[in-house]
Amino acid sequence: MSYLILGGSGLVGSELCEVLKERGHQYWAPSHEDLDLLAYGSLEEAIKRLRPSVVVNLVAIPSINPCEEKPDDAFSLHVTAPYHMAKVCDE
Repeated sequence: MSYLILGGSGLVGSELCEVLKERGHQYWAPSHEDLDLLAYGSLEEAIKRLRPSVVVNLVAIPSINPCEEKPDDAFSLHVTAPYHMAKVCDE
């Protein structure tokens, strides 16, 4: 079983990656630089290329202030990107 962990550098994501590593599971946890979640084409290409068994989305802006300061960015990251993830996985 293989996993694509989005948000793997965060608190929960890094713990999940440790557990997967300890249990010998294959996973890919791209950094922000490696995969732009707001670029639909980039996200689609990564999922189709890697063909993971499971996609785990742990991406979040960790505090309210950045969300209030840039609500469009927050909406894109918390709503639009997960929508595209689900759409690609469904295909």
